[in-house]
Amino acid sequence: MNINTIEMNKARDAALAANRITKDILSPTHRTIKNSIWLIVHPLILNVISIFATAYIARTLGQGDYGKFIFAFAFVSMFTPITNLGLRAIVVREIAENKGKVCEFAGGIITLRIILSLIAIITIVVSSNMIGYPSYTKIIIYIASLQILFMAIGTTLMDVFQAFEKMEYVAYAQFVSGLILTILSIIVMAIGKRVVGLTMVYVFGSFLLFIISAYLIIKKMHTTPILKINFRFWKTSIYKGSPFFFPNLLSIFGDKIGIILLSSIAGEASVGIYAAGSILVDRLVVIPDSVCTAIFPTLSVVYKNSKEEAAQLVNKFFNYLFLLALPIAIGSTLLAGPIINLIYGAKFEQSVVILRILAWWIFFIFITSIQAWALGSIHQEKKGAKVRFFTVPFFVVMTLILAPMAKEKGVAIASLITSIISFILISYQIRKYLAINVLKNRVLLKIALANIVMAFFVFLLHRHNLFLSTTAGLISYVIMLIALRIIRTSDILLIKSLFFKNNANKL
Repeated sequence: MNINTIEMNKARDAALAANRITKDILSPTHRTIKNSIWLIVHPLILNVISIFATAYIARTLGQGDYGKFIFAFAFVSMFTPITNLGLRAIVVREIAENKGKVCEFAGGIITLRIILSLIAIITIVVSSNMIGYPSYTKIIIYIASLQILFMAIGTTLMDVFQAFEKMEYVAYAQFVSGLILTILSIIVMAIGKRVVGLTMVYVFGSFLLFIISAYLIIKKMHTTPILKINFRFWKTSIYKGSPFFFPNLLSIFGDKIGIILLSSIAGEASVGIYAAGSILVDRLVVIPDSVCTAIFPTLSVVYKNSKEEAAQLVNKFFNYLFLLALPIAIGSTLLAGPIINLIYGAKFEQSVVILRILAWWIFFIFITSIQAWALGSIHQEKKGAKVRFFTVPFFVVMTLILAPMAKEKGVAIASLITSIISFILISYQIRKYLAINVLKNRVLLKIALANIVMAFFVFLLHRHNLFLSTTAGLISYVIMLIALRIIRTSDILLIKSLFFKNNANKL
């Protein structure tokens, strides 16, 4: 055997070994992308549809009644952590690590969350009366509080889907219930039922989500949760969930307290103006939430076997979310005026500046979420809790300072500043436990160039046609990502493999 042959055999063996390693590394990435697509595409389509339904609702109700509607659900949301107690993350992590106990574990959690939901509803009724809200507002709050019960059961069932990485079931349940909710919302507005009727429709949407999820888990997964009372199990689960509960409590409190404070400081019309801008960016939260939901069970398992592989997985999806978030923020800033005018009309012109500010809030939410969820999946959720313990009081103080001066704009600015601080603190924590490789300067310069080109086309065409400018910006951005090799061939093949089974085995 000559030297050339020996060298060729060595090269072949090295290539085969590298292929095996690559396959092992990409397997969790492959699953996470596939599950993320299931969780992003359907809700994103639904969100696009619902944006126009929301616009119709806002135009029909006006700033005042629309503000009442938003306020009622914001108030109710403040009490949803009572039904959670950090149990959702525990369901996903425990079942993902031991799928054999799904019936007993899920059933015990559902029973507990039903009891907690009833406690939450009673607390809402008592609190709204103690605060002394107007009678009409209290009626809306009472009806909206029923959503808590159905969401508690439905989300637990979806947590089971997540633990088994059956994200298509989550997507299906959310899409069907959301689509019916959207259609019914328009009908209710058309027949003049206004705020009370609309609130009842939203409660029915939660009930429908629960029914569809129950059908899927029983008929498709052949699993029936066993409802039972088990105080020892509940005590253990609550103890395990407590590190997740407090950051979740603070997160929901931080998200909704701005609206509650704004209502008391500036009135319900100001809430309506703020909501018109914030809802548009809130719809985009489905993207990081879906990616994080998909990666959570996968990362929990991967981290047990390889810390380095877990770090690679988090790093890869951080980069993906960064590539998505930056053009969204820039594009929303440039197109805020045409977007608000198209969707809400001239009456909501004040919402333009809200959208521009919150466009950068959503940017930091994208790149912070993946790191925060990663902490939970590697059993470092207490570190994330510490961050929330600082940032939520900070947000409240900033809101109390800025809202009296700038009303809805003050709340938006407070949200943006808080999100920046959250990103800095969470980034510091995650790097202590996983060797995350942030984007290098050279790559950042390439990304900046791609976004400059995208922004040029958006700005050039935004006065002519919103759809044309958005399409031109998107196409130019994708072309620049490929031309500058920011997106690698392996990334394209990986995504392609999700749609073409023949290529899946090549990874």
